[in-house]
Amino acid sequence: MSIRYIEETKHLILETKNSGYHMKIDHMGYLQHMYYGPKPGQDNLSYAFRYYDRGFSGNPYDMRYDRTYSLDSMPQEYTSFGVGDFRINSIAASCSDGSRCAEFKYVSHEIREGKYSIPGLPSVYDEEGKAQTLIVTLIDNAANMGIKLYYGVFADLDIITRSAEIINTGSEMVWLRKASSMCLDLPYGNWDLILMADVTDNFINAVRKQARLKDEKAKTDLKIVYTPLHGTGNVPVTKTLLMEGFTSLTHVNAQTIADGNFPTVYSPNPEDKKALERGMAQAIAEDADIVLGTDPDCDRVGIAVKH
Repeated sequence: MSIRYIEETKHLILETKNSGYHMKIDHMGYLQHMYYGPKPGQDNLSYAFRYYDRGFSGNPYDMRYDRTYSLDSMPQEYTSFGVGDFRINSIAASCSDGSRCAEFKYVSHEIREGKYSIPGLPSVYDEEGKAQTLIVTLIDNAANMGIKLYYGVFADLDIITRSAEIINTGSEMVWLRKASSMCLDLPYGNWDLILMADVTDNFINAVRKQARLKDEKAKTDLKIVYTPLHGTGNVPVTKTLLMEGFTSLTHVNAQTIADGNFPTVYSPNPEDKKALERGMAQAIAEDADIVLGTDPDCDRVGIAVKH
């Protein structure tokens, strides 16, 4: 199994072909991040975090005068806010009583077969049924907030995916001001940061290499109406077309904002003519030559051509 729970030491372990990801539920209920890297060859990595006098770092109230226990120095899977951890927090919210604090502690976990999905949003999926999912639930009963941490493990591919679901567990309003999809507490060292923009640009360059039309005037003259159908295609498709020289480009503005409810279409399926109705109406009004529509995760395209 790629996901294991060891009851004796309260360790949660994720393993791929070459990597290990270790967490621990400590005696106070905090979910500690213990390790991520090449398989360490052992299960109990409790020694990785050392308890010693933390000086001026704050201590949780339950620990009273134990200065060796501080959230400000503890590697965590998802950091709380307003309770003594002065590093960059994973989440920030305001409660209806005016408080801006939350202390998330472990409640339960669940191991499932297959890869979790993110309703209304694109995500990695598991067609062959080889992945496993770990769901860890953290709760702060005083703030009436909960977090579900999702881990998708593709052991053969050496991939671990992450996402977080924020839950209002009470009846009062909670204003969410910041929420991270993940937190990764890494030790000091030299790290390479790969930005999503770099990945997108590499993909766009690969797409442009497939281009067949070389006539620059023809590109400029071609009038295009594009709609992402409330999906994720707006940025990459627009950028690709403009970089390739298709500058006579307009958008169906009502459909450019990503929205999993797809409010302006019956179905965001670009092969369905009805999905392109707004685009075609705009193309007629603008005397455009072609309408392009991409599906929510931007791997299919529907095309309408003036004739």
